[in-house]
Amino acid sequence: MKLNDLTVVVCCNRKDVFLARICIASIRYYYPDIDIELVKDSGNGTFNTYELEKYFGVKVVDLGIKKLG
Repeated sequence: MKLNDLTVVVCCNRKDVFLARICIASIRYYYPDIDIELVKDSGNGTFNTYELEKYFGVKVVDLGIKKLG
């Protein structure tokens, strides 16, 4: 299995999005070609992830559920 075949999924909400940024930056630094997907939990309110999507190439996954728990 190649690293290009893997996808890393990061889950976050408004209160811990700063930790998700650190995690995603670290993943991108060590594995620049791996796909990263972000699951956003809106249980604590909405938040912006534009910079993650633009600068780190993160794709936001829509599970159809706004409050994951």
